[in-house]
Amino acid sequence: MTDPGSAPVLVVDDEPEIRALIRASLTQDGRDVVEAANGADALRIVRAGPIAAVILDLGLGAESGYDICRAIRERSAVPILILTARRAEFDEVLGLEMGADDYLTKPFSPRVLRARLAAIIRRAETPASERTPSLVVGALELDERSRRARVGGQELPLTKTEFDLLAVLAGAPDRAFDRNALLDRVWGDWYSDGHVVDVTVGRLRRKLADAGLPDAVETVRGVGYRLAPSPGPTA
Repeated sequence: MTDPGSAPVLVVDDEPEIRALIRASLTQDGRDVVEAANGADALRIVRAGPIAAVILDLGLGAESGYDICRAIRERSAVPILILTARRAEFDEVLGLEMGADDYLTKPFSPRVLRARLAAIIRRAETPASERTPSLVVGALELDERSRRARVGGQELPLTKTEFDLLAVLAGAPDRAFDRNALLDRVWGDWYSDGHVVDVTVGRLRRKLADAGLPDAVETVRGVGYRLAPSPGPTA
């Protein structure tokens, strides 16, 4: 089996010049790159796997980058970095809600691109031996060796970023974490946009609510977020 750490990065963009620029940048870090110009080729490559991460442009001509992001996420937990010329907050929120792990706008710095890509891959590849075996908080159970979260035996369909965020909160129930602390622990100290925390918390809350824990993640006004000390299912 191919070592995931040596797996290539998939770059999905319909502009050959952009793909070439990203390839040249990533090869500086010794990364292998595979390319796709459309959604069908991207999904075929993801299915064939393994892939270390996906860099996905939202502007793929007539195709919807959001739909491709959603389709990849339905098939794989591979880290996804969205790359786009769109700057509106709506685009960022929607992209993250489709399951992306991070978001970068054009024009971009190749150095920043490499740093953000390395961060999402590093989170995905953290060895099991470096993780806490399990956390149990009320009806919520997290197994960090298998990267699974359950409520009453029901597994939650979390992305890697959502799991990492929940693990931080569950590691200190009832402690209020400010956005900067969560950014540092989950995204890394290179990331400075606290808005990504709010978006990810919103996604996490919806999935917990679907499992019967609508009030598990609490907002601490003027501070940030905390996990309820003993979240339990609603009646």
